[in-house]
Amino acid sequence: MADLQHPQHPITPSRPTSGASPVPRALASRPAHSCAPTAPPISRTPGVPPRGAAEAPAPSSVDLARARVLLAAQLVVDGHNTLAQELGRTPWQTLCDGESTLDVDIPRIRAGGVGAQFWALHPPDPETDPETGTATAPETGSGTGPGTAPAPDTTPGLVPALVPDPEAGTDRLISSTLDRIDAVRSLITSCPESLSLARTAREMADARDRGRVASLLGPVAGAALGDSLGTLRAYHALGVRSVSLAGTHWAEVPDGLTAFGEEVIRELNRLGVLADLSGAAPATMHRVLDVTSAPVMFSRSAAYALTPHPANVPDDLLRRLRANGGVCMVGFAPELVENGHVPPAVRDVADHLEHVREVAGPESVGISGSYGSRAQVPHTVGLEDASCYPHLIAELLHRDWPESDIAALTWGNAVRVVREAADLATPPPP
Repeated sequence: MADLQHPQHPITPSRPTSGASPVPRALASRPAHSCAPTAPPISRTPGVPPRGAAEAPAPSSVDLARARVLLAAQLVVDGHNTLAQELGRTPWQTLCDGESTLDVDIPRIRAGGVGAQFWALHPPDPETDPETGTATAPETGSGTGPGTAPAPDTTPGLVPALVPDPEAGTDRLISSTLDRIDAVRSLITSCPESLSLARTAREMADARDRGRVASLLGPVAGAALGDSLGTLRAYHALGVRSVSLAGTHWAEVPDGLTAFGEEVIRELNRLGVLADLSGAAPATMHRVLDVTSAPVMFSRSAAYALTPHPANVPDDLLRRLRANGGVCMVGFAPELVENGHVPPAVRDVADHLEHVREVAGPESVGISGSYGSRAQVPHTVGLEDASCYPHLIAELLHRDWPESDIAALTWGNAVRVVREAADLATPPPP
């Protein structure tokens, strides 16, 4: 239970007492434009009732107030934040004070009840980055202060898996990744009252208890290892705790993994670094689950059975995830949760969470906002920015989720996976 409950904020009773429920200041002070307060009108396709339309009215104000109280006690671990892609063109002071052109900043993170987040460290994609148009990293300065990251990847929602440009070479990819690590660490140093670097479950809890947002580095793109276990160990020494396998030549083979790919998995286990399977081929997912001795993570995936997107997880793999003890951080990106009939909304994300909970178990589901884009990028309705997590929790309360499952969803499951991966790590030789 230590992972599930904030020691200074015990879990509240299932139903609020008479009078107004106390709403923590950080959760109450979100921008007025942030989230759609209720589900949008449902436009029906003739003869095809949209999923979730006939279940119940939208969550009430009581559900939302109760969600805010629960999040003050439990807080959220966000499995995939892409804000690092903006650090090259957004001053750190703006992120700390509030940046209206983004869907995430420190005030919105606090308003959403986020207590920890994974910082995605994918370098710019030369095919989608209009500022570079090449795999070559732009000038970044000395790398000793905030705002020194390379020009950001502008792909909304999901960050694509990157394959090294053979002309540019993997050195450029590695240096771009190092620049992103330096930029995030510099931001953390520049905002000591808001952010704290976290490498372990204990450091996540310590940051939360001090009122800071625990910041975990990763995932790093597997292609940025440069086919070197030494590079992986160097990333780990810098604080990286997650590596994405998607888009790597050693994980995109008929058997799922090459011999070197299996070495990578074993080294990840030895170091206590999580293997991120989001976006990987099913054969790769299965082979990783055969080889790994530690829990795995899907950093930004939903249920393939509900939305057949290639980044989503089929049911057979969700069942294997239950046995592995890993976690699927269900993503909010519209393309992951769309149902084909109405614009994706909070209820659709809740449908995916319920499906993953049913198939993989309540101990193997988490949430992943993937925030870090410009505000005008399409978002799931009701989850427009990082302040909107209470609306999702209110929807789950409206569906009678027990508080224990919500505590596991928001904080406990992700923290457990980080802790168990570290516990299974092998100490380096003296």
